[in-house]
Amino acid sequence: MEVVMGVTSFIVIATTCYRLVTQTQTVASKLNRYAGIEGGGTSFVVSIAEGSPENIVDQYEFDTSDPDTTVQLLLNWLSDQQFDALGVASFGPIDLHVGSPTYGYITTTPKPQWNMVDLLGPLQSQFPNIPIGFDTDVNAAVLAEQLWAKNNEEILSDIAYITVGTGIGVGIMSGGNLLHGMLHPEGGHMCVKRRIDDNFEGVCPFHQDCVEGLAAAGSIAKRLNISSKELKNVDDENPVWDIIGYYLAQLCVNLILTISPEKIVFGGGILKRKVLINHIRYHVIDILNDYIKTSQLESLRNLSSYVVLSGWQEDSGAGAIGSLILAQIASNKL
Repeated sequence: MEVVMGVTSFIVIATTCYRLVTQTQTVASKLNRYAGIEGGGTSFVVSIAEGSPENIVDQYEFDTSDPDTTVQLLLNWLSDQQFDALGVASFGPIDLHVGSPTYGYITTTPKPQWNMVDLLGPLQSQFPNIPIGFDTDVNAAVLAEQLWAKNNEEILSDIAYITVGTGIGVGIMSGGNLLHGMLHPEGGHMCVKRRIDDNFEGVCPFHQDCVEGLAAAGSIAKRLNISSKELKNVDDENPVWDIIGYYLAQLCVNLILTISPEKIVFGGGILKRKVLINHIRYHVIDILNDYIKTSQLESLRNLSSYVVLSGWQEDSGAGAIGSLILAQIASNKL
C-alpha cells in the first residue's frame, strides 16, 4: 500500500512539475519582442529587445548616409527579425501630427540631403500590421532616463534631456508627459548670449550662432580647424571645452528658468568628454548668480546630482532604449 501511494505521489509531483515547466515555456514564448530605431545625424542604431526594452538581444549600428541608402538598410535588417511593435526615434525636426500630409517626415533639418524625407512611410508599408511609435530621438531618450531613475529608486516626472553630437537636441517631460505642443522642443536652436571673448561666427545654416551653431561637434571642429573625427584627440586642457561648457550652461539655465525640470541629463558623443560636464556645472552656477534658491543649485557639489550624464552612456544609449520604449507604448495601445 505504501509503495502504491509513493508511486502515486511521485506521478502527481512529476505531472505538476511538467505543467509548471510547460507554463513557464509558454509564457517565455509569448514575451513581446520590440524593435527600435534610433536615428541620429551620425549613425542609426536598430535594436531588438525581448520582454522589456532593457533586454536587448540583437543590435545593428551603421553610419547615417543618404536617405535612400539609410532607409533601405533599416528595411533589410528589420525584415530578417521577428517583432511585435516598432519604435522610431529620429533626429528632427519631424512631423508628429497624424493626419498631416507630411506625418512621419524629417522636415527642415540642417543635415544635408535629409530635408523633407519620409522616414516613417517606408516602414509602415513594409510592416503594415505592426504598431509603430514615433517621436524625436531626444524625447525617446527622456523616457529612457525616467526608466533609469525608476530602476534606481528615483521617481521623476519632469526631466530635460540634452544630446550634444552632430547637432544639439532637447527632449522634455513635464508632469509625466512628453512635451509636444505645436511640434516638439527644438531647444538646440535656442538663441544665447555671446561670450565676450568668443568671436566665432557659428555654423548653423538657419540661425548661425544658436546653441547648436556654437557648440555642436561641427562647431567645435571648425573652431579648431580639424575634422569632427579628430575631436577625440583634443586635450582636456584645451580652452575650447570651457567655451562649449559656457553655451551649454546657458541652455541649462534657460530650461531651469522656463520648465523647472527635476533633473537635466546630458548624452551624446561630445559628452563622452567627461571634463565638459564640469565646465557646464560651473557656468550654470555662475550664470544663475544665486537667483534660484533650491537645494539642487546651492553648490557645485549639489549640482553634480542635478546636471548629470546619462546613466545609459556606457550601455546601449538612452536613444536606443527610448526607441524600444516607444515600441512598448505602441504595443500597449492595441
